Amino acid sequence: MAQAAQRPSALTFPALPPAPPAYTLDYHVYGHNIFVLATMCYGKRFILYVAGVDLRELSDIWLNFMKNLMNTRAAVEEGRNMSHATLLDMWLLSNAKATMQGMASTAPWSRILTMEDWLNVDTVLLQMRISRGEMSLVPSTPSAGFFRARMPRLVLPFSDFLARSGVMLVHPSLIFLPPHDLSDRPPRLTKVFVCGLPRYFKPVPAKHGSEGMMRELEILLHIQRASASNMFRVPIVHEAVRAGEDDGQIYGLLLTYFPRSRTLARVRLQERPMALRLHWATQLREMVLKLHTAGIIWGSPQPESVLVDETNNLWIIEFGRTHAPRWVDRSKEGTYEGDLQGVAQMCNWLSGVLNDNTPHTDAADAGAQILATDYEIMTWKNQLAASGH
Repeated sequence: MAQAAQRPSALTFPALPPAPPAYTLDYHVYGHNIFVLATMCYGKRFILYVAGVDLRELSDIWLNFMKNLMNTRAAVEEGRNMSHATLLDMWLLSNAKATMQGMASTAPWSRILTMEDWLNVDTVLLQMRISRGEMSLVPSTPSAGFFRARMPRLVLPFSDFLARSGVMLVHPSLIFLPPHDLSDRPPRLTKVFVCGLPRYFKPVPAKHGSEGMMRELEILLHIQRASASNMFRVPIVHEAVRAGEDDGQIYGLLLTYFPRSRTLARVRLQERPMALRLHWATQLREMVLKLHTAGIIWGSPQPESVLVDETNNLWIIEFGRTHAPRWVDRSKEGTYEGDLQGVAQMCNWLSGVLNDNTPHTDAADAGAQILATDYEIMTWKNQLAASGH
């Protein structure tokens, strides 16, 4: 049901970071002809989308904005740890803030107790129209279950695929969110509880995610069946979230939850002692060599795919991506050689950054040399295997 369109307003370009509402991101999809941003704020779920000519005009405005932004030293300092996707989300939401605030719900977030409740939050569609640098939002109310029907899902090879590995399917109504703190920030669907036990919910990625998650699921289950999850330092697949009544489709995985942890990409290396960073480099090398010895290609050697737990030990948490820009040459992605190249780059990154941001040449060279030796060992093992020894 269509609602009254907002009056056009000029797109603003605030200093970094912009001031969006308190929000959580459900997903975003950036295709050739459409951009979709699903978010929760002000007691509702808003799905902003822009397509066609409007998307092309938005892209031009955004590119100019980023160019101007990167010329501002203060902006660079504030935004250096944010991805372009995050900056784009915040920028769009800051411009749509007034419209969404005017449609706010009075119901408290604390009413969302289960994942089922989270899936059924009141939803509003907001079509973005852009003309001459001004944006208008055209709201409409979608049919019941609109968001749920478009929630990314993974189709399993057969209905008892997970049961054969001892992984239980759980209905969203049996998955509980942590108690809400009654703040304005919506609940995040990351830490959840199943039968009182904490889990990390890893959803199927919105764009091209099924293939990657299927690969990750197969690798984790392969390791799990050998009771080697701790040895390989990877999370355990405890359960999966059933999508509807069909056992053959899931919304995502329920994995080991690591309290007080963060990805390696979010660690401030300058604040960590060199001994710890070299310890991490050693763990990375050991983990990837164990994977390769077991015939497993990591495929995603980058800091975003590694978790630092509360005891300062590393875990590999991502196998689904095979694209690791800045770390692996495109021609080597998804190969043993690509893994080793990516880990070598990460070791140099870990050992080559001091508190004063100057390169530590000796340590960096040592990291590269050790990885070169690792690669020689792997090549030797492969040659032995090929010759039947």
